[in-house]
Amino acid sequence: MWKKRTQTDYGWQRAHQKPEENPDKQFVKLVAARTKWWRVIRIIEFILVIYLVGAIVNQPTAPKPIVPDFNPTGKQAAYASVETWLTHGDPLGEGAHIVSWDGSQPYTLSDGHTQANVRTHNLTVENKKNRWWKVHVTVTDNGIPVAGVSANPLPPISQSQPDTTLSWADTLNDLQPSAALQTLVTQWGQAWMSTDPDRLKVVVSDPDANATYQPLMLGSAQSTTIDHGAYLKRGKINREGNTSDTAVLRVSVTLHEKAETQAPTKFVYDLLVSNPDGTPHVLAWGAPGQGPTLPEYANRWHDALMDANALNINEDGKDKS
Repeated sequence: MWKKRTQTDYGWQRAHQKPEENPDKQFVKLVAARTKWWRVIRIIEFILVIYLVGAIVNQPTAPKPIVPDFNPTGKQAAYASVETWLTHGDPLGEGAHIVSWDGSQPYTLSDGHTQANVRTHNLTVENKKNRWWKVHVTVTDNGIPVAGVSANPLPPISQSQPDTTLSWADTLNDLQPSAALQTLVTQWGQAWMSTDPDRLKVVVSDPDANATYQPLMLGSAQSTTIDHGAYLKRGKINREGNTSDTAVLRVSVTLHEKAETQAPTKFVYDLLVSNPDGTPHVLAWGAPGQGPTLPEYANRWHDALMDANALNINEDGKDKS
């Protein structure tokens, strides 16, 4: 009788396979994992927003600039008080008059019972003999002077001659004016002192057809001289010759005297010019020392032109009356 053969395990039995997880359960785990990271990202974003808002809110505010008060309480009363004082008995000499107001300082005074806010105003006074004083008057907030006026002498002002040796720094070679440049400068001086805006505009030759220029309307220029000139490190520079197509000039304009007893009046300017060695053009003008930094056509007039006839001014700058 045959026995049923029993299967023997020789070590080749299949490894036990883990049953596959339920797909719904896998989906839930995936969503949970993604949700976890999303929450972390949202928390980080929230923390960053709080930090940025705090940084903006807590920014240090810039201190307000200190603005000088040019019209403090009692200024007009101080002027009136000093003017009245000067005209009664000439305390500071004949013809003494206020030249300037030089600020004020606040104080607190008391009559033993109540306090009062006051300001001491400082003024400069000159008389006909060219003597100068610093005058002080204290005024209450109601405009009432306290006690009286005090005065201290000032040293005489030096009448030294202007220093003509100072010129511009960091320029190229000095310039020798051509005949054409001297002619242009003379025309500019005459037009600048005249009463004719169109004449000045023609001399400047501004490329903007709508630009206007306001002359000084002071009279007739007796002479316009070029005292000094230098090529600037602007425009087209010639490295070999150490020159350029832009130059600055120190120019003196002298007016004819307006009366027999008056001496000629002189004005001094820095003049910015282009193409100084060819056909020159005036670009701008300003105070001595400003020439190298002047923008081109900086003297354009942006208001209504003044009418010499309406102001009752003759061509020579004299009052028609």
